[in-house]
Amino acid sequence: MPLLGIPKKRLFVLAGVTDCEMILTPICKTQPEAVLLSFLDLRNNKHWPQLRDALDAWPHYRYLDSGVFTFITRFMTKGIPMTREQIRPVFEDYCEFLKANHQHFSWVIDFDVDSVEVDGSPPPGLGVEITREHRRELRKIVGDKLLPVWHIAAGYAAWKELIADYRYVAIGPDRNRRDLPEFQALVQLAHAADVKVHGLMVGTFNTMARVPYDTADSANWLYAVKVGHYAGSVKYTDRRPPTTGSELVKACQLEEDVRALGYDPSLLIEGTNEEKLEISIRLIQQEQEGIQWRENPKVRTTSLKG
Repeated sequence: MPLLGIPKKRLFVLAGVTDCEMILTPICKTQPEAVLLSFLDLRNNKHWPQLRDALDAWPHYRYLDSGVFTFITRFMTKGIPMTREQIRPVFEDYCEFLKANHQHFSWVIDFDVDSVEVDGSPPPGLGVEITREHRRELRKIVGDKLLPVWHIAAGYAAWKELIADYRYVAIGPDRNRRDLPEFQALVQLAHAADVKVHGLMVGTFNTMARVPYDTADSANWLYAVKVGHYAGSVKYTDRRPPTTGSELVKACQLEEDVRALGYDPSLLIEGTNEEKLEISIRLIQQEQEGIQWRENPKVRTTSLKG
């Protein structure tokens, strides 16, 4: 069942959860503390009730992503200009789904288009206005469960506006390493106002060590099946064994960690997809405990327990 309220600890949210048996089986077995589903996956999905019932077996934070990043990317990769008329039908479908289902989610993520050009207006422009309209409509439906998203294109003033109006906000995935000091400062500013911050599509725990996000999501746990990557960005695959001393040390440590969790390290290569993902989640759950804040809740720095 979905928990309510802002998470009380730092969480690494497992994104990409669907009704696919390969994914759902290890999710239900490991029972992670937080998962993220996409509206685009649930839209017109007749298996949504079965997925919902399976997830209701244990208490956790359940996030719903609007899928707007995927929606935008489809237009950008095809070089098609985005218009308000193209955005509106998808947003309306999102609203209709939420009217019937928002009670099944802890947090509902923004339908944010402020980082792209809309009707020929580059950011920050018409997209910012439309995003604000979306927030007003979404808030009427889901109330305080709306998780608004800030993009660097929206500007500093928009960030101050968000942390004045919301207790929990998100930073979008359109960021790079040169912006790291700025993101650190933005999160610290939010913490000073007692506002928690979620990082969208952060990739790995390394990002949470550099930027003091309170929660963050990533689909990288699925890489255990796709490319043999596990927690700590360790690549373990029969297609390319370790070739350097550093890689060998990481591989040996991974084997020790897996063995300590009660699994045979041979499963990292020879296991089923479900077994590989189960191990991937267990490793993430273990690593998550190492990124918790120190005892003083008012301290919000990148200092971690250890």
